[in-house]
Amino acid sequence: MSFNSLGFLPFLALAALISYKLKPRPRNALLFMLSLCFYAFYGLSCLPYLLFSVLLTYFAAIFIESAQGKGRKAILCAAL
Repeated sequence: MSFNSLGFLPFLALAALISYKLKPRPRNALLFMLSLCFYAFYGLSCLPYLLFSVLLTYFAAIFIESAQGKGRKAILCAAL
């Protein structure tokens, strides 16, 4: 499925309707799961790379937040 396909419109409408009704924390989880589903429509072979990228970025952000001084830049450079 691509952004300019007709199948994307019901997917987007359903996602917007459901996420509008949820509180922020469950909304973030839902949007994450829906984005994985959207990319899975293209092909399941890309999903491990996407999950790896998401996890790497998430943990790098946690480490950057707890680091001091030049260690922050080092973590950022390693994550890129």
